[in-house]
Amino acid sequence: MTDTALKQLIAVVDKIKILTSSEPYSTLVKARALPNEYAREVGSLRIDSGSAYGGRPSESQIKLADNLKKRMIEAERYRGWNERRVLLSKYASELEGLRAILPALAAKASVEIGITARGLEEESKGNFPFKAEQEQVTR
Repeated sequence: MTDTALKQLIAVVDKIKILTSSEPYSTLVKARALPNEYAREVGSLRIDSGSAYGGRPSESQIKLADNLKKRMIEAERYRGWNERRVLLSKYASELEGLRAILPALAAKASVEIGITARGLEEESKGNFPFKAEQEQVTR
């Protein structure tokens, strides 16, 4: 029996499971978390607002450093949103493609499984579907 359609069907279903999984660290969860992940990376940075010669930074330097950090966080969050949009669109296209081939692939696999089942039933009755197999058993 050739089980290529069945193997293809299993591969397609596995890919669909991967693309739609809501398990932690799945591709979908990772893509959805990108904006916050990028913002968190920048948010954990420390911006030194002191002068090059040492000493305590002035209030204006502290405010400037805080504003710069906020801008960087929002820029990274925006970059994360853009990357998220691209990835989710890619996953949606991939799922649509898989969904389109699923019915035909399932039908083909169903036919192959049916052929195998009927062959096994005939073999259980002592009828061999292929003459070559029958010759090997009778030798």
